Amino acid sequence: MNKNKCICIAALSGLISALSFNINCLWFAIFFSISPVFYVILKYKCHTKLILFNFTFIFYCISDIWILSIGVNYFENKYLGIIISVILLLIISILLSIIFILPFTIYKNTNYIFTDILIYIWRMAARTIRPICISLEQTMQYCR
Repeated sequence: MNKNKCICIAALSGLISALSFNINCLWFAIFFSISPVFYVILKYKCHTKLILFNFTFIFYCISDIWILSIGVNYFENKYLGIIISVILLLIISILLSIIFILPFTIYKNTNYIFTDILIYIWRMAARTIRPICISLEQTMQYCR
């Protein structure tokens, strides 16, 4: 499979993931949308970072589309607001995609790429949940 097909599969997978993230009635599609990306990464071990970047870029662009409402609602000049919002959306999506693929550029061993992806997602989830648990614990102590 050539590089362009891999990128198209990653983009389509990112699109379906973002739509299932934003639209409540498509919640079940998230289970099927990530599978093609993992299949392409495991089958064709080249272009892993490019495939993951493309997947996360499309995902973040669509799931963070609410940023466009900032330009429409809070600027007097609507066209300037939309342009600024689109630029902001692209910058945020690129930065989040780079942050997502950063561990894969640091660790060059691609033999265990699937395990690395799962460990990275688990660590990101743990870092997200830990402050919530700490703040809940502090709240409970305050309420006693």
